[in-house]
Amino acid sequence: RRLEGALIRIWYNSPEMDLYLFVTESERVEAFQLCYDKPHRERVLSWQRRSGFRHAAVDDGEQLPFENRSPLIVGDGSWDAVRLRSLFREQAVELPQHHFDQVYLRLLEPGGMIGVGPDRTMR
Repeated sequence: RRLEGALIRIWYNSPEMDLYLFVTESERVEAFQLCYDKPHRERVLSWQRRSGFRHAAVDDGEQLPFENRSPLIVGDGSWDAVRLRSLFREQAVELPQHHFDQVYLRLLEPGGMIGVGPDRTMR
């Protein structure tokens, strides 16, 4: 159940990538999380309209074979923007065009092109 006025959450996945979109009723993307390099060295590029980009790694919590811990998102510095755009184009073939376009345009922005550290954002 969704609260009135809350963003709609949409999840797309492929073997190597997950994309979580947060959109308005009119399908405008307000935020996304692009999870890539799954399952071995998963990382997350997040973008929010108000605060820009943030990059992190996923600590899967599975270092010990007899303990199952919750995954955590931890700072991970900059990212390979050219590789990430290429991976997104390859993996996002079944995305509706309007969602693909909105995310890809963000990946072409200055913050998406050069990558920024975990504590910096681009507007």
